[in-house]
Amino acid sequence: HHINFVKQATEFKIPVYYMIGEHDYTAQLIEEYFNKIDAPSKNLYWFENSGHGEIWSEPDKFHQLMREEVLIN
Repeated sequence: HHINFVKQATEFKIPVYYMIGEHDYTAQLIEEYFNKIDAPSKNLYWFENSGHGEIWSEPDKFHQLMREEVLIN
C-alpha cells in the first residue's frame, strides 16, 4: 500500500521533532512537510554545518538537542 506522507500523515498525537542539515538536498521538502504537520508540540532544528546525516557531522549539537529538548518533552 502506497502512503503519501505529505498528504496522509499530517496529524499526530505525539510531539514531532525534525532535525535538518541546511545543506541537505531534501531540506526544503522537509520544511514544507513540517509546516503542514499538526501535533501537540513540534519543533524544527537546523544544523548549519550539515547535509544529510547531522548526527555524524554535528554530533555534539545533536546530542545536546536530544538531551535538552526532545527527552524532556
